[in-house]
Amino acid sequence: MYRPGSGGRVFKLVSKKQGEVFRFDVDLLKKYNGYYIYPHYHVKPNLNDHHSLISGDGTIYWGKDKPPGF
Repeated sequence: MYRPGSGGRVFKLVSKKQGEVFRFDVDLLKKYNGYYIYPHYHVKPNLNDHHSLISGDGTIYWGKDKPPGF
């Protein structure tokens, strides 16, 4: 199970008629062996669902040290 780290919204697309329609986020996850980056996106109609960009668990191993900027 993941322990949520800090992360940031990279960008979002907004329609004048529909509001927010797409959002791309990158989360930082701390696991027992180091830090992982979890890039994912959200689309309408349910902006709460995460859609992974990477097969498997959707994460990229960074290393034991926290990435700069997080």
